[in-house]
Amino acid sequence: MNDYVLQLKELRKDFITDEKKELKAVNGVNLSIKKGQRVAIVGESGCGKSTLAKLITHIEKPTSGQILFMGNDITSINKKQLKEYRRRVQMVFQHPSSVFSPRMKVGKFLMEPWLNYEHKSKQEAKAEALKSLDRVKLPKEYFDKYPHMLSGGELQRVAVASAISLDPELLICDEATSALDVSVQREIISLLAQLQEKSKFTILFISHDLAAAEDFCDTVVVMYLGNIVESLKTDCMLKDARHPYTKSLLKSVFRVHDSQTNPIHILQGDPPSPIGLHEGCSFCGRCDYAKDICKTEKPDLRILEDGHSVACHIVT
Repeated sequence: MNDYVLQLKELRKDFITDEKKELKAVNGVNLSIKKGQRVAIVGESGCGKSTLAKLITHIEKPTSGQILFMGNDITSINKKQLKEYRRRVQMVFQHPSSVFSPRMKVGKFLMEPWLNYEHKSKQEAKAEALKSLDRVKLPKEYFDKYPHMLSGGELQRVAVASAISLDPELLICDEATSALDVSVQREIISLLAQLQEKSKFTILFISHDLAAAEDFCDTVVVMYLGNIVESLKTDCMLKDARHPYTKSLLKSVFRVHDSQTNPIHILQGDPPSPIGLHEGCSFCGRCDYAKDICKTEKPDLRILEDGHSVACHIVT
């Protein structure tokens, strides 16, 4: 029996710029996610997190590599297979308003999965839509409301309700809480945790907010410029993080109980352009510990111990 919901093998996505240059957005990613896990992918803007999500959901096609879902290769699938796949793999986006038609009432939006996939009657679809509202703790009166009548947090609840209505195996949250107020972020994260406990789906949580990822997920995958540089359990991040970039991210997180006298760590320099990358480590230009080998050889993602992998020449 395959314990993995998702496996990515040497997954790459290159774009060609207007100047006919190659931009490496995802650069040979290997990742395995087990059933029931909550896996966070974190990193600075432009590191390839969202492109990776688009590859998994087939919004973008990979340049090379493999995507395995429930043990089956779905890297290249036809339209009929894609429809079934998107039933089982759902996505919640950063801005919920972008997925709603301003002319469509919330109820009709929630009825669509049942009409399109299950071919339910309108009466049956309405009953299921009302259940979906209840699952995300919204009263039935919201069925007849338009998107502009809802707050950002309420819209995101509806988006979550739609995404999980057909009980997918994998839910991808692409910055799903970053556009919300802090208190509302907490509500949505708590809601996702409750829904997962009941329905047992797997969550891929893509975020630039390391604190939220650390609090919500059991595993954090750190990306830098299209590469995974470290993967480890969240309950040991502070003491076990080994990659210089991961350590820099952790030092940049403001914690409630931090001393006001602690220095604020700022990662110096900007990430290099993903266009025309050199062969070595993409982080070496900002790393205080870089050696000559870092400039010429890309480090492999090595397993240090169970649940902890790192791609770094200086980590032994």
